[in-house]
Amino acid sequence: MAFKLTRAEIAERNGIVKRLEERAERLRGAIETANNVIEQAVEAVNAEIEAYNEVLEEGRQFSGTIAQEAQHEISQKSEKWQEGKRGEAATNWASEWEDVDLSAVELASVDPIEEPEMDHATALSDLPDSVEGRDSGL
Repeated sequence: MAFKLTRAEIAERNGIVKRLEERAERLRGAIETANNVIEQAVEAVNAEIEAYNEVLEEGRQFSGTIAQEAQHEISQKSEKWQEGKRGEAATNWASEWEDVDLSAVELASVDPIEEPEMDHATALSDLPDSVEGRDSGL
């Protein structure tokens, strides 16, 4: 092999470079489209999460009211009743209503697809056609 590209090799390289550039542009477009779809999907999911959390807030208020009313009713009973089986059962029941975990659902988030490094066409086209002009020692 001579240390110089032939016209055919230069043409082949240029063809590969052109196809890489075309494919890179198509890939950028596909990534942009995918990110738009992802963003819209996340927005739709988050709208549903927000609606869910609104109803969940109603559940928190309801359980808090039940617990508070039960605690009030228990406090109205005698100490003997409170320390008895029925009092302990009522206290445990009220505690379950008070301690239920109705934490809000966190909003969804998805990182967008990042564009990969696609400088391959430039790297390939920047390669020298020959050793001429290089201090290669050949």
